Amino acid sequence: MRTASFVVVGIILTAISVTAKEGKVTLPLSAWEEMQHEIQKNKEKQEPPIVVLPVKRNIEGTLRKGLFHGQLTSQFTVLDTKGHVRVQVLDAAASVGTVRLNGVKTSLLKEGGLYTVGIDKPGTYMLAVEMFWGKEQESFSRRLQFRLPEAGATRFSVLVPERDIEAKIEHGVLVSERSGPGGTQLVGQLDPTGQLDISWARKLTHKLKEKARMKARVFSLFTVQEALVSGLSAIDFEVQEGETDRVDLRLPADLEVLRVEGDAVLQWHTAEADGGQLTILFRHIVEDKTRVSIHYQFPADIEKTVILRMPSPLGETATSGALGVQGPAGLKVEPGAETAAAGTVLTAQELPTELSELATHPLLFGMTFEAPPEVGISISKHSPVEVTSTIIDDLQASTVLNEDGTEITKLRLRIRNNTKQYLEIELPKGALLTHSLIDGQPTRPAEGQGGRLLFPLRQSERIADGRHRTHVVSPNDTLSDIANFYYSDPSQWTAIMNANPDILNNEWDLSVGQELNIPARRGAAVQESSFVIELAYKLAHRGLRWAGWESLRLPEVGDVDTIEVTWHLYVPRAFAPLAFHSNLTQYSSIRYDPFRRLRDYLRDALWMRHAWAGGRYKSILTQRQGLFRAENSQKDKGRMVLSSFPLVGELYRFKHILIGRNTPEIGFAYVLRDFATPIRWIALGFSFAVTLLLLRRQRARKTLLYAAVGLVVLLVLAHFFLGVHRRIIWGVDLALIVTLLQLSAGRWGATVKEKLKKPWTLVHEVNFTNFAVLVLATVGLSLVLMFPLLLSSAAAVLLMWMWRRSVKKEVGHA
Repeated sequence: MRTASFVVVGIILTAISVTAKEGKVTLPLSAWEEMQHEIQKNKEKQEPPIVVLPVKRNIEGTLRKGLFHGQLTSQFTVLDTKGHVRVQVLDAAASVGTVRLNGVKTSLLKEGGLYTVGIDKPGTYMLAVEMFWGKEQESFSRRLQFRLPEAGATRFSVLVPERDIEAKIEHGVLVSERSGPGGTQLVGQLDPTGQLDISWARKLTHKLKEKARMKARVFSLFTVQEALVSGLSAIDFEVQEGETDRVDLRLPADLEVLRVEGDAVLQWHTAEADGGQLTILFRHIVEDKTRVSIHYQFPADIEKTVILRMPSPLGETATSGALGVQGPAGLKVEPGAETAAAGTVLTAQELPTELSELATHPLLFGMTFEAPPEVGISISKHSPVEVTSTIIDDLQASTVLNEDGTEITKLRLRIRNNTKQYLEIELPKGALLTHSLIDGQPTRPAEGQGGRLLFPLRQSERIADGRHRTHVVSPNDTLSDIANFYYSDPSQWTAIMNANPDILNNEWDLSVGQELNIPARRGAAVQESSFVIELAYKLAHRGLRWAGWESLRLPEVGDVDTIEVTWHLYVPRAFAPLAFHSNLTQYSSIRYDPFRRLRDYLRDALWMRHAWAGGRYKSILTQRQGLFRAENSQKDKGRMVLSSFPLVGELYRFKHILIGRNTPEIGFAYVLRDFATPIRWIALGFSFAVTLLLLRRQRARKTLLYAAVGLVVLLVLAHFFLGVHRRIIWGVDLALIVTLLQLSAGRWGATVKEKLKKPWTLVHEVNFTNFAVLVLATVGLSLVLMFPLLLSSAAAVLLMWMWRRSVKKEVGHA
């Protein structure tokens, strides 16, 4: 529009300049430049485009297993080149072989999705291109489709390797279909768009005209049920001579074919001819191998012998293979007497891999055969086994026993439930329930017969595809903990993260209060219900005295089995347990026999070890205080917590696996720790007295008897009171020192008096021998200081050696 305006202005100005002799016209500079540009553009001479005229084009080729191999011939005329010209030839997605231009080899170049050929001068040219389209494979679609550059009519002739087909073409016309030994020859014309799109379908009424010699390897799996047998036969056909596009199989009576699968399978149908026949049509001509899987079923009466039936190839096809039988755990399968004549019975280790891969359950029976067999089996039911419907995977208990006898216990039960509606829990007599939670939510249990508490249980539910459950994140939750809670498998945490892409970017992106979707376990139609019940109670016992026996017992949990129990018992530090008796295994503060104690004593004395197993040290008291603060924080926010008491006292840990329906209980003897201190000093004195008796030169039998009785008393005290062993060694050391002083009092006293009177004589004592003795004594003292547990024992050995030496010297002087 703007250009036209400038042209009109130019015409007006020209007219004015012709009619007016004098005058001026004022224009903007930009308008004047635009007008001059348009005038110059109109003066330029437009060059005519280069013209390539197509004369004729022809495509001939053969389609074999999805690969088209053909020859494209194209005749065209180039009118005027004005230099080098590129002429479009073929779709660039094809592969090209030999290319000849007017009988001379040349090459093609890919440009803009097409192959092009270069022309340097005008004239008429004949181009011949060997081309390949598609990919050779066993399974392919019945369609040939590619494009050529737009041109005039194009003739095509394509050999399809199938007979008795119905073909159709888009963007053209099909002139003729001629069936021959190699397939069907399709001849036609394409329209000027150059789009080749041929498709065809098999005629289902065709009959096999030529027989191929084949071999079949059959692997049949039978799944036995109470009134029905389901079968799966995987048949590997191998064409040994000729080719085929179908197979026919014989069907036994009462056998119903459900479906037929395979990469080469096009269609299948059954017929009543010859007692039952299955015909399978292939998508392509089969010349080597192909596999067909046939699913079928037939009725069975487990009270009678069941004959295993399966499809078998008709004609002269050599057939061999193996069969197996699988079934539910409640059924027992035994082969009939005629099985030995039909084939070879195999053990589970001898079954072929091809058969084992078909099985979804353990195989109950298997055999190989060299001809289609008729095998009878007898089926019977196993005796039913009672199955647990509800189970406690983990029971964790913590009990704090106070000095006034008050017991505070909290329980955490991780439960899986299928059918039970409630869980019965009987608290110890006189116990008062303080809290109860299910999955972190407060609950009030009902009261049943005999004062038992009835906690409602969720039963297993059927989970539809795409359905989720919801979990609210609690403090200290991890994805592994959540996966272990819902799936009993911590490694399934990735399934939870993938189900919550809008909330979780990684496995650490958890915060308290988040609502996570918990997907159903893959492949499970019924989702087993899993949850946690927590409760706490108080129970008053008589107060702890200076010594006594205390018995503790956890609540009885109905008729439910328990897998694992962990019980932490906290005893006031003012009391020292002497011995425990429990149906659980003690895992801390264990009192071993004297020989094991001696071994552990030497190991601890001679090897230095760190106080913790690597990493950053964490005090147990600090961890307990952290738990206490976290629970108080939840109380401040108005949330229900299980316990409001810190775990104080000396910890004793007990554990047991597969405890069943037994109720955990612990009994222990105790004594006041203040009373234990005098016992240790009494042991020191007793050890001192017994050692003095044994060091006497003249020992009567009574002396040895008293010493033996004293040693037994000391070992008994050492077993129940910690620290008595050390006092025994100290008593031995003191007795040895006193005895040595008595033996050498006169000699050492005279020497000391002489050195005090003449101190300058000490210079004569400085020599190499005394210096070496001093160095060895220093090294020995350093070692003793490095290993404190070795101090008393080393001193006892040294003093014993010195005593023996003194006794020998005294005997020699006498």
